[in-house]
Amino acid sequence: MRLFKRYLFLVLFTNLFFLVGCSTIKTPEIISINNAEITKENSDNFFLDYDITVFNPNNFTISTNNISFNIYLDSLFIGKGDINKSLTLNKNENSNILSSLVFEKNKLKSFYSLKDSISLKILGFTSIPYVPKKFYFEYDYKIFPKDLISFFTKQFIDDISVKIKEVKIKKLNIKNIFLEMIFVLDNKSNMECKIKTLDVRMFKTNAYKDLIGSSEIKDNFIILPNTTNQFESQLMVNTLKMGTAFFSNTINNKNSFFVELSSVIEYNNLEIPVIIKRRLDYNPLTLEIELK
Repeated sequence: MRLFKRYLFLVLFTNLFFLVGCSTIKTPEIISINNAEITKENSDNFFLDYDITVFNPNNFTISTNNISFNIYLDSLFIGKGDINKSLTLNKNENSNILSSLVFEKNKLKSFYSLKDSISLKILGFTSIPYVPKKFYFEYDYKIFPKDLISFFTKQFIDDISVKIKEVKIKKLNIKNIFLEMIFVLDNKSNMECKIKTLDVRMFKTNAYKDLIGSSEIKDNFIILPNTTNQFESQLMVNTLKMGTAFFSNTINNKNSFFVELSSVIEYNNLEIPVIIKRRLDYNPLTLEIELK
């Protein structure tokens, strides 16, 4: 009988500890997310590592195991993460935690039309020693869509480069001058990309106003992984819009015009806009064109 009472007391105490413990545990707060880095990628996902600074608002230390969470934009699932190790969050202190995240690439398009800051909802759970049930938590983390897009497009910029290699006069007549522009696209990634649009416009001033010529490549074409590709476009410049500037001599025998290249490149299911601006110095005596 005495043994039964001791057992009953132990069960009641354990249940009371669980009920009181769960009701009094304050959810740790996310202070900041830093040092995000894309560690690898495939056709569907980005894989990231990053540091989370978390504050434990409780007056006791919390130990946790195997934290898992999902991230949502409204009700749209965009990624999942985890922390696959045991953690100790000291009472009333900040802790730095290394976390991993899988972000679905096709969900990035959902952020393009958003202008103001938004809240991502983080829903997750973890195990706490001596507590028989999982501890569930929920956060709202505010971000700016443009910052998120810039982070992922930086990876694209590191992998893909587009350059204007050379500009030369192909032919000219009284009305028009035809310039041949040679571009180089270097794909250093392990995935192919697609050039969807490529437009070139020339202007009289560095304010990129007073359009004097343009060209475009309408057909899509594929750039294979780990390749350097060269392609050409012909730019027709209207001499009437230029006035006499293209042919006139100056003190240093040079005149300047300004070229803007705009392109949309599809890379890993993302459409990335690319804009390049260059100055062209033209010598009317030698007909040489120099890129600046």
